Amino acid sequence: MKSRKVLGSLMAVLALGGTSFVATIPAAEASDSSCPVGASCVWTGKGYTGIKGRNYDHSSPVHESINNQGKSAAANGATCKKTRFYDYTWGNSGSFFILHSESIVGTNYRDPDLSNGAGVGDYAHENWENRVSRITYVCD
Repeated sequence: MKSRKVLGSLMAVLALGGTSFVATIPAAEASDSSCPVGASCVWTGKGYTGIKGRNYDHSSPVHESINNQGKSAAANGATCKKTRFYDYTWGNSGSFFILHSESIVGTNYRDPDLSNGAGVGDYAHENWENRVSRITYVCD
């Protein structure tokens, strides 16, 4: 009977220890810099980590879960060579930076750290971390 209690206590300690071990391992943030053809993407973490928001509309606000929270971005328009990332939600006005389409142009299509400037354009040198509110494709 005593050995059964000791064995039960030992099993409980091992079970708790195993649970604690699993709970203290930090979840790895996967870096996924891919952006599907026809989409523009914004991530809430630097280096393409965190929540990934995708926009497929020609011109639309980003999803509320990433609005003004973007820290990295990529563009992969299917028919337009350029994508503008705006800091103003409504309409195509305000400051913006441009990323080219990965599938059409193949260069300057993503930025892993928006805090040190982003893409090309008149406002590209600015800190764009936590500023992206709208995305518009430019077909010229």
